[in-house]
Amino acid sequence: MRNRPASLSWIIGVGLLLIGYYSFPSAWGYGLFGFGLASALWGGLAYLFYPERNHSR
Repeated sequence: MRNRPASLSWIIGVGLLLIGYYSFPSAWGYGLFGFGLASALWGGLAYLFYPERNHSR
């Protein structure tokens, strides 16, 4: 993986998004869906803007 923390955040976010989606119309479902969406977006942005740096010289 190119950027492991961002990928992990994105995967967790998508998982929570799906769990929340299938838990509608409960309050927990809406909360998990929103948190999963935010986590997936955060992971996607981190993946795009903070690529893994090459430390070898």
